[in-house]
Amino acid sequence: MRLALSEALRQRVSPASSRASASTATMGAGWLATRSSNCLFNAPSLSKFAAMVKKGGVILYDSTIITAPPLLPAHLRVYPVPFTRIATELGRPVVKNVVALGALQAALQILPEDSVVDTLRHVLHDKPAVLPLNEAAFAAGRDAVEALLLPA
Repeated sequence: MRLALSEALRQRVSPASSRASASTATMGAGWLATRSSNCLFNAPSLSKFAAMVKKGGVILYDSTIITAPPLLPAHLRVYPVPFTRIATELGRPVVKNVVALGALQAALQILPEDSVVDTLRHVLHDKPAVLPLNEAAFAAGRDAVEALLLPA
């Protein structure tokens, strides 16, 4: 599903109408990377890929798994989000990637949220039973980052 969602987003977003482009995102095992962000699910990935984020970029990491993050450059915006805990509380740990997608959307706001949710619905159109869970996972990830953005 990760690759299908990525491809669907690429087809729906034109560079003229958004800050995103077809070359903006690259998906791989355990991490999602763009030129300005990394979304990381384990400590080795955080240690390895955090350095690839440009100055002023964003790091989101799974604080359920990475309980003692390494020292990260001060020029990065860092969001510890418990992707795994949130997904487990929703009843399906497998949706932690969708939790991460919601968190990434909240942190970067690359696309209008409606576009991402509509694409998720499009990708899952043949699996209507899992759509509510995925929408809830997306919203929970978004809410987790929004809570981190609130003034203390």
